[in-house]
Amino acid sequence: MVAGWVIAEPAAQANEYSCGHAAAANGYVNSTKYLWQVEQDCAVAYKIAYPGGLTTHEQAVAAVAAAEQYLRSLGYDAATVERMDIAGHGT
Repeated sequence: MVAGWVIAEPAAQANEYSCGHAAAANGYVNSTKYLWQVEQDCAVAYKIAYPGGLTTHEQAVAAVAAAEQYLRSLGYDAATVERMDIAGHGT
């Protein structure tokens, strides 16, 4: 018997919503950036984190790290990225 990792994509719409609201709670929704734009950033991050075809824990960890780096590259600080919870830990 061969055991393998199955990396499941979280319910994207709900997670993008909570991701966006985490950013809003940290002040990223303002006169220069609207909630829909933040949610769009979250949607892209989820596509990076859950591209499909991941079969190992290491691949999943690397994909989530890449998604978090993407968000940081857009100017979100590390604490906000953690609250956005791309990995789906429910923090």
